[in-house]
Amino acid sequence: MMHIIKRALTPMLGLFFYFYLPLAAQEDSVTVPGKLSGNGGTLWVDDDGSSYYWYGGIGLNLTQNSNLSFNFGKASSNLPLADISIFGFMGQCDIDTSVGNFTFGAGFFNQSAADIVVNNIPITNDGGEGHFFNVAMALRFGFLGISPYLLYGTASWDDGDMYWFFGKPKIDSFLIYGLNIYFYQHDRFKHGPGYYGLSTDLKLISNEDEPLFDADVYAGFFFYQVSMETTDTGFTGTIGALFTKASLDGVLTSSNQPYLLFPYLFYNIDASFDAQAGFALLRFKHDIGIFRYNVDLGAIHILDNNGKANIHYRKKRLFGGKEDFEERPLDIKGLGAAFMSFEVAFPALYITQSLRFYLGLQKSFIIPWGYDKLGSSSGGSPGKLSGNFSGEKAFSRIRTVLLSGLSIKGSINW
Repeated sequence: MMHIIKRALTPMLGLFFYFYLPLAAQEDSVTVPGKLSGNGGTLWVDDDGSSYYWYGGIGLNLTQNSNLSFNFGKASSNLPLADISIFGFMGQCDIDTSVGNFTFGAGFFNQSAADIVVNNIPITNDGGEGHFFNVAMALRFGFLGISPYLLYGTASWDDGDMYWFFGKPKIDSFLIYGLNIYFYQHDRFKHGPGYYGLSTDLKLISNEDEPLFDADVYAGFFFYQVSMETTDTGFTGTIGALFTKASLDGVLTSSNQPYLLFPYLFYNIDASFDAQAGFALLRFKHDIGIFRYNVDLGAIHILDNNGKANIHYRKKRLFGGKEDFEERPLDIKGLGAAFMSFEVAFPALYITQSLRFYLGLQKSFIIPWGYDKLGSSSGGSPGKLSGNFSGEKAFSRIRTVLLSGLSIKGSINW
């Protein structure tokens, strides 16, 4: 089990930066009549599978002060841990006014059937879907800028083998909200604080919609960001703190879960978890002739955590009628990862006088640390070099490093 946790956490910690960097980065703000863009690459590559993604979009100016965009993407994995595919679509409308910019969007995601293997036990998932909408604003009052953000969604999953034993998930509400405050100086330099929060109500129910477990998850991060943009150079720096709190409560009985419960009469779990982490992100951009170089650097480190699960169960009389209380701690303090991304791009290749082409190649690296504690009870960590480190294994790890986090992106502006 620890081997599975270690292999899963490595790419997951890196994804924190993959999804956050677009928020922290200073992007080009060029108004064009239309734009067609695409991006695709690998997230993780191993000997026995890989995970990859792609997304694309089209944007059109409806009027001088409004535009409409459609974005769609897909993330897939055929790794033994998870054979899964998720597709998403989002439509968005932007309106510029004398006060600021207003954005309204709505979309959906669809997850196909999935096979997950835990300790050599295959678990089948029939798939699920969710819907969401978001509202964002960029308001500016002289030297002061305020950017609130809100996203709300729901999701549910269909029946499957997994749910006969473990329950199917259902998200009654999924909420992301935030606020950025910027102080502008000379129109090229801005800085200010921000906060983003996430709150969700997750339930596990049986195929007969019997409640099994109820989980509440809350996470948020505070940050301070500094950004500077010149004609051929850009810099964005972010430093902040992240925290998360989660609770899980539920009970399995012969009436709501007869399959997984055997040979227990009842099985009750009451768990709680909270953690705090610090992170820092830097982005550098520089144009030289027809080339653009982007460098992204980041790190996250879990500073403290407090997690435990209280378990109370009783076995059936046929198996001794034993009743017991257990307390299992969860300690991930000291875990962390560094993120590095390098991109070489052609930002403005003119095909015609009005048609401009962007092409970029990006490579990302994830360097984790602190995972030794997860392997203390499993006889070693796959992240360490062992005495029987063969040439074949060395080639396999080099291949994973070189092919994971590799992507290519392009866009056409007209």
